[in-house]
Amino acid sequence: MRKLVYALALPLLTISCTDAEETVTETTTEAETVAAVSMDELNDKFVTAWNSMDSTYLMSVMADDVEMLSGPNALNNKDEVVANWLRPNLMTAKNLEANIKVKGEGRDMAYTLGTYSISREEPNTDPQQEKGNYTFVWEPQADNTWKLVSIHVEPVPEEDPK
Repeated sequence: MRKLVYALALPLLTISCTDAEETVTETTTEAETVAAVSMDELNDKFVTAWNSMDSTYLMSVMADDVEMLSGPNALNNKDEVVANWLRPNLMTAKNLEANIKVKGEGRDMAYTLGTYSISREEPNTDPQQEKGNYTFVWEPQADNTWKLVSIHVEPVPEEDPK
């Protein structure tokens, strides 16, 4: 009886292992499709959209649960980021230049750390140049698009000339 159990179990085990290998291969293929991301391209598209005041594109690349730190402000979802950072700044911050200093690209996450400069053009004042540091963290979504999940923008105070 024991020989019969082994004789039946061996083919089942072989079939199970074959199916598992195919599943792993399919999952890897999906992950490789998602991994096709270029931080340079995402960065360039963001800057171009900002400079053309394309709020529709900028909102489309933010995840619904995006989190943002800017100075003392912590914003915890897309609605807060749009209302408290994107809309007020898009109208007054012109000529964005962003320079990537560090970047990482993987299957599950991509990021850029860099410096930025903008011309701040408030009504009834002379334009002011603002410089600072930024960090963008992107993650792939279920639809294979990459979205911003974390934003950190920190202006750097100008040094007093002495």
